[in-house]
Amino acid sequence: MLFKIIVVLTSIWHTILGFTPSTSMLFPKLDIHFPFIEKDSIATLEIPAISLKQDLYDKNDERSNLDEKLIFLKSSSTPEEESGNVIIAGHSGFGEVAYFKNLYKLKLGDTILFTYYNKNYSYQIVDMYKVPKTGQVEVIRDSNKKTITLITCFGNNEQLVVIGEQKK
Repeated sequence: MLFKIIVVLTSIWHTILGFTPSTSMLFPKLDIHFPFIEKDSIATLEIPAISLKQDLYDKNDERSNLDEKLIFLKSSSTPEEESGNVIIAGHSGFGEVAYFKNLYKLKLGDTILFTYYNKNYSYQIVDMYKVPKTGQVEVIRDSNKKTITLITCFGNNEQLVVIGEQKK
């Protein structure tokens, strides 16, 4: 019953306030963790062409776990960095965490939307290629441009790499 009340209250708060309050706002003196209310992700990846919208956590956050979410690779830059490359990895396949299951359906020219600390960035897909699955991926991109790289498995022996260049 408590869960139903909290879900209803969360919906009401979101409707009235335009956002869902964090646990610390709702219960400032209590150390209670409600993961379905808290949203302290630092980024959102959205790809309209495949109806994907997923939040990401800081790469050092314990919730940044490839078995559960999309993740920033440790070598990832931020979107503001000059000639930086945001690198995001995710699972494909058929499981409930296969967020990149439709990545192969993207086409050159499709748009990738990326929000990082509430600042919006837009990328255009300029390259897609497959590499052997070895545990390492060589990212082939224009190092003079700000880019986003999406990486996922493709079948059992390959990985799909999608490169997008930041629009100005």
